[in-house]
Amino acid sequence: MNITGNSFVPFDFVHVEEVIRLDREYFYRPWNTGQWVDLDWNIHFLALWGTPDKLKGFGLFSIVPGDEAAHLLKLLVRPELQGSGEAKQFFDQTCGVLKDKGIGRIFLEVEKSNTRAIKFYEKAGFKLLRLIKNFYSDGGDALTMDVVL
Repeated sequence: MNITGNSFVPFDFVHVEEVIRLDREYFYRPWNTGQWVDLDWNIHFLALWGTPDKLKGFGLFSIVPGDEAAHLLKLLVRPELQGSGEAKQFFDQTCGVLKDKGIGRIFLEVEKSNTRAIKFYEKAGFKLLRLIKNFYSDGGDALTMDVVL
């Protein structure tokens, strides 16, 4: 796989440390190290985006064996790259990989107040399913959305 320019970065556990750092730096509710370490890599898919020397973003999905849906748990492109088209390029390529794995649908929860993310998901074809009140531990509401690939 070509890893020059903007493309998928080969997975290795060195990158997981960088993913954890990015999660802590940019997510409002980052996971602790234990949550990352305890992931079952048989049912989780971590897509990495960037160049060989710089991780620009990642996407974490849960894929239940026998199900045609993936649950998007986290999606990040570094803030300085947002609005450049890289997030869309990364997400589109990741969707292609998921389709090759037999996934036909992605669903997610997003904080209702995260309007930038919601706009991105809507542009990517996601549709609103419902509002979940008090979804987050601090009482924040979430929207559930899905897209058919």
